[in-house]
Amino acid sequence: MDWRRLVAVISLCLLAAGCGAGLSARTNELIERDYLTMTDTELLGYYQRLSDQLARESRVSRTKGSTPFGGPSLKTGPQETDGRVELLRSRWNEVRSLLYERELLP
Repeated sequence: MDWRRLVAVISLCLLAAGCGAGLSARTNELIERDYLTMTDTELLGYYQRLSDQLARESRVSRTKGSTPFGGPSLKTGPQETDGRVELLRSRWNEVRSLLYERELLP
């Protein structure tokens, strides 16, 4: 294998690992926020950020085990991403309930 190709493959692997870490950091930041003390405007923005992050994490968890050729993954068992998706979904539901209580959602 050509050394340039090897460097490119290693770079892509590092880039992919870095993107996953960024998702995790954003998820942790969202989960740690105290949504009960937010104003209506802040809560609506927080709800939108939760929705966006939940979509990102769900997409990652769906594609994490797939291979480039559509075959099955060799990984088995629950993935770390699944736990983050469940945390986000739970928080999203809590915030949605609060938005209904404050009559901010139809």
